[in-house]
Amino acid sequence: MRHVANIYKSMTRRVSGAGIALVITLALLVGTLFALWELHLLGPFLGSRSFNITTFVLAAVASIFASIQFADSRRHRRKMEDIAASMSTRYIGIFPKDMEDIIEVVNIADRQLMVMADFVDYGHYSNPKEHEEFMERINEARDRGVDVRFLVYGKDPATTALKQQFPAEQWNREKAGPQFDHFFSIYRGIRRPDSQRSF
Repeated sequence: MRHVANIYKSMTRRVSGAGIALVITLALLVGTLFALWELHLLGPFLGSRSFNITTFVLAAVASIFASIQFADSRRHRRKMEDIAASMSTRYIGIFPKDMEDIIEVVNIADRQLMVMADFVDYGHYSNPKEHEEFMERINEARDRGVDVRFLVYGKDPATTALKQQFPAEQWNREKAGPQFDHFFSIYRGIRRPDSQRSF
């Protein structure tokens, strides 16, 4: 938590410094224009060569300032990403595209790993390649002494979940879909089911 607070403080210091520089620059510009107007020199100044030079200088300063702000915003974005990554809970995406981040968590586990999911074979059908890697990383974690535990559905809620995910009225569409072909082309030893029940 202290690490997050230090990052936040450093970010706010940089932002206020840039903001103060911008305010000072604008104040000087407004003050100069007001003084010229009071001295009845604003009209002649606007038509003079000095005005063109001043405009060019101000444009150059504005470009430099914009470049600094752009670099600062990128640095702040990276720091915010670091903060998000350091949090204990965070959103990582919609299933099955979340598998890559889940595998990363398994890779860095060093003492305990609690997996809560509907099924032990989480992602097996929807993302077979990532599921295989997930299970390999689980076994590697166990080999290095990590206490791995799964909390999954019992039989009744598991059956209900499967029926909700693969309803009978959509069986023909599922069977003709690309995911069905993809799965059974990878696992050729498994006989293709001819009904929702056998599926």
